[in-house]
Amino acid sequence: MSRDVLESRKKRLGDLARSARFRSRSGTGIDTKVTAIRQRSRKPHAQPHRPDASQRLSFQTQERWFWRFDRFLQAHPELAGEPVSVMLQHWAAARPGANHAAECERLARALSKAQHHLDRNSKPRRPDPRPAQQVARQWRRPHIYSPEEVRRLLDIARSYPSPRAPLRPISLYTMLVLSWLIALDCGWENSRA
Repeated sequence: MSRDVLESRKKRLGDLARSARFRSRSGTGIDTKVTAIRQRSRKPHAQPHRPDASQRLSFQTQERWFWRFDRFLQAHPELAGEPVSVMLQHWAAARPGANHAAECERLARALSKAQHHLDRNSKPRRPDPRPAQQVARQWRRPHIYSPEEVRRLLDIARSYPSPRAPLRPISLYTMLVLSWLIALDCGWENSRA
C-alpha cells in the first residue's frame, strides 16, 4: 500500500475516534459523581439494606449512562450554558423509545442525588415511575399452557415428520415432557414455600 493510502486511513480512524470521557462543560461534575459511586461500590458496608436484584443497578450501568450523556453534551456544545434539566430534556428528545426515556429518568434522578449531596438545600428529584412502567408493559408475559394445549403439542412432537432422522420425533416428545415436568416441579416447589 502506498503511504498516501495509509495516511488517509489513519486520518479517517482518527476522525472516528470516540470523544474523551467527561470532557463536556458538565463533565467535571459527572466525573465527580462517577468517582463517588465507584468509591461507595467498593465499601462492603456502604449500603446496609440492599434492594432486590430487579431494583439494584450496577456501578458500570450508571457509569455508562453518565458517559453517554456526556458524549451527547460534547456533540451539542450549544447546550453548555443551559441548566441540567434543559440538557436532560434535549437528551430525552434525541432518541425515541421507552428504554431511552426510562434511562433518562434514572439519570435525572442520579444527577439530582449528586446535586443534593453537594448542596443540602436542593431537594432531590422525585422519581417518575411512568417510563419504567412503560418499559415493563412492553415485556412479554409468560403463557401458561392448558392441558389440552400440552396434549396437542406432545401429539405434534410425536408425529413430527422426519424421514432422515427416525429418532427425532421421540426425542422432541421426550424433551417436551421433561421440560413440562421441570416446570411443574418448579411450580410445586414455589407453592410449598
